[in-house]
Amino acid sequence: MLLRAVPDLHVAVEDVIAKGDKVVFRNTVTGTHLGEYRDLPPTGKSVRCNEIFVFRFAGGRIAEIWGASTSSRGCDSWA
Repeated sequence: MLLRAVPDLHVAVEDVIAKGDKVVFRNTVTGTHLGEYRDLPPTGKSVRCNEIFVFRFAGGRIAEIWGASTSSRGCDSWA
């Protein structure tokens, strides 16, 4: 769904921190809003958002994921 809306999507990993069974990723997502996303028609505008994800591992696999983004739609500049 996101790749249809932002076909030039780029994710830049800013930080990776690991401790115990958890790994934290902080990243910046950028691209151009060229397709519909969550009922929002394409704007042709650049989008940028900051995200943080926490992964918990168990048995060599991802057991849980928590995440936060800069806004409820995921990016600040959709509209």
